[in-house]
Amino acid sequence: MNRHSRRSQNHQKNSVLQGIVKRHPDGFGFFIPDNPEFPDVYIPRQEMSGIMTNDRLSISSYPERGGHRFRGEVIEILSRANTRVMGKFEKLEKYKGVIRDRSGAWGSDLVLDTGDIEVESGKLV
Repeated sequence: MNRHSRRSQNHQKNSVLQGIVKRHPDGFGFFIPDNPEFPDVYIPRQEMSGIMTNDRLSISSYPERGGHRFRGEVIEILSRANTRVMGKFEKLEKYKGVIRDRSGAWGSDLVLDTGDIEVESGKLV
């Protein structure tokens, strides 16, 4: 029995797993469980909203039909890998703006409320 088969046998039914995710620029991700007995899990694009590479997640994983691959649904973001990001500010309103996710690494644009501080468009924040 090869390693992949043994890992798949341990993961035949729905499982709740914890681990980290690697985000692909196209929006989907691959979840890497903490437990090496379980295989990596595909996370579809619609489940990846607001999730960045190396965020720690809790997911529900289930086998896809007809194969040894697994698909997951995000239950919870346990911790963030990145607590700071930097980008070019685009002003939307007097005290509101956005940093665009041009790389696809964040999963969505970040809308910022600047409080009572007026920030010019084009500034790095």
